[in-house]
Amino acid sequence: MSKILIRMWCLGNTSLKFCGILTAFSMVCLTATPVAAVEGEETLFKAELEHTGFFAVVAKMGPVVGQTELMGGFRAGWIIDHTLAIGGGIYILTEAPLAREIGPGRREDLDYRYMGLEVEYIHNSSKQTHLSFYTLVGGGDVKYEKHVFYLDGSERDQFFITEPGMNVIFNVTKFFRIGIGGSYRFTGDVELRGLSNSDMDGFSANLTLKVGKF
Repeated sequence: MSKILIRMWCLGNTSLKFCGILTAFSMVCLTATPVAAVEGEETLFKAELEHTGFFAVVAKMGPVVGQTELMGGFRAGWIIDHTLAIGGGIYILTEAPLAREIGPGRREDLDYRYMGLEVEYIHNSSKQTHLSFYTLVGGGDVKYEKHVFYLDGSERDQFFITEPGMNVIFNVTKFFRIGIGGSYRFTGDVELRGLSNSDMDGFSANLTLKVGKF
């Protein structure tokens, strides 16, 4: 059942739509204001939480199908009380690691991307240097693009992914931050010809450029 849901979600041109949702979501977060609590009411958490948000550009360097590759992506999130961020991210392979000639006038490329929900814990956000810990849970799409003379075709598969990670965050200005860290991809249900889950798994070194109200 999970495999069917991932296929339905990943098929089609979802990347551009997802980027648009992330951008709109970050704008809503940036303009959100806290709601005042009823005077005198006792609650488990602080009565007036601050709501802010961010948008980020991410570069990841790590193994894909046994080769070190660069991935680019975007993140956006709603930050609750400078501590908990809830949002999403999308990441796309910048070059095909299996780009190869398979005959006269014939070429085969590998395309790889994934996206998902991200939850991040931010420790001591106001400090000039601090830590954050996050996890992405979502799905992805991997496919072979075949180019035979002037004819194109493809084989594709969808997969499940979980990616925990951490960042060291540097507060450059009030509205701009740089994160340096790493993450590890755990994938499941990879069934494309010649590939397995281990081909998609791996550690990535990450660089994140964040803008927003933190």
